[in-house]
Amino acid sequence: MPHPDSISTSPPRGHQEDLDPTQCWSLVDGQQVGRVALMVDEAIQVLPVAFTRLDDDIYFRTSAFGLIARNAEGQAASFEVDDVHADERSGWSVLLTGTARRVTDPELLARLWTPSPPLPWADGVRNLWIGISVERVSGRSVHQR
Repeated sequence: MPHPDSISTSPPRGHQEDLDPTQCWSLVDGQQVGRVALMVDEAIQVLPVAFTRLDDDIYFRTSAFGLIARNAEGQAASFEVDDVHADERSGWSVLLTGTARRVTDPELLARLWTPSPPLPWADGVRNLWIGISVERVSGRSVHQR
């Protein structure tokens, strides 16, 4: 006879699937907000940002005097975008990893500012563009069978 603690009444678990880079980028392109993860004072900080993608890099605006600007230049960074449907017990997550840098190239800045750059959700002046040169792309999805 099974022990009462071993009998599960939870809903069935979904099927997990690894996503290839093309699938990952396609999912990222459909979103407007992600989370940037940076090392700050020997601890990882994760902050939400509105973003855009150009080619295979991620860009977002921030304050020139804020936490991200003080800690991003030349540092390893990760960027996560996901979509979760708790009621369906399904969703996906994409992780992009690379190096963060301030954007200073005038031609790239012109491309980022037009036609309609992502609008940061936080108040204040956020005119510094940060780019993440993506070096690794990974993702996975979970869905019910």
